[in-house]
Amino acid sequence: MPAASEFMSKIYMVSGKGGVGKSTIAASLGHLFASRGHKTLLVELGNNSYFNYIYLKKFGIEGQNVAPNLDVAVWSGESCLKEFIGYYIRLSAVVDLFFENKIMKTLIKAAPALQELAILGKLTSGPRKIGPKLAYDRIVLDGFSSGHFLSLLRVPKAMAEAIPLGPMGQQSQNIHKVLIDENLCNYIWVSTCEDLPIQESIEFTNLIESEFNIKFEIILNKMVTKKVPDLSEEDDSSFAQFLKKKIEREVKAKKLLASLNKSFFECPISLSGDEKERILQLSKILESHEQLA
Repeated sequence: MPAASEFMSKIYMVSGKGGVGKSTIAASLGHLFASRGHKTLLVELGNNSYFNYIYLKKFGIEGQNVAPNLDVAVWSGESCLKEFIGYYIRLSAVVDLFFENKIMKTLIKAAPALQELAILGKLTSGPRKIGPKLAYDRIVLDGFSSGHFLSLLRVPKAMAEAIPLGPMGQQSQNIHKVLIDENLCNYIWVSTCEDLPIQESIEFTNLIESEFNIKFEIILNKMVTKKVPDLSEEDDSSFAQFLKKKIEREVKAKKLLASLNKSFFECPISLSGDEKERILQLSKILESHEQLA
């Protein structure tokens, strides 16, 4: 294991339409990398934490250990911005005054791009060698859903164009460079095979790939194709009909993605009633995914 000063974190950014199991897949990736001996940080964005519920802990900006080699953190834009400013000022009283100032509070709330830039700044701090150290081999970001995720990716480039000179412009450019470097950042889109999630998957990944030259790996989640036996043609129960239609949608979705040269990996639905157990089951399934080196 390298010393903390030598860490060059590989970043995995996970997104998808709400309700497709994005956070579950992100957690499964975290457990997968940790099981391989990589010191891993699993990061959730926002204030309503899914991971608090799964691991029965209250997480903050600093990683807390939940399993061998696996830490979990919850980042908000304000907490990342506060940490970054505190890192340079190094006087907590001054930082507190800065964030308690009514004018600064209003400015921060009125400029969400500044908070999103702080999140990405912290995420990419290792490759850029600036800011507080993140001593991890792998960082898995449970990112925002769809449109909000796109806005997040656009922030550094937009900020660099708006403020081309000075430290902020330069660092924004450097953040953007890290995000589009395929050797440093990997992008995973989670979807189910229902019509709307698949359509959004195609539209969104096409948009991102054309705008940023970023390649997404699609994970098809909650698949029943390999989980149910062949259904009898005579079985016309409502549940059998439901399964038949779901399998038809899965076959159709896979054919469509293949015809568009979209790379995808299938994760079968878990029948476990325990969410943490589902996460561990999926981490073992993802072990065979060749792209997750």
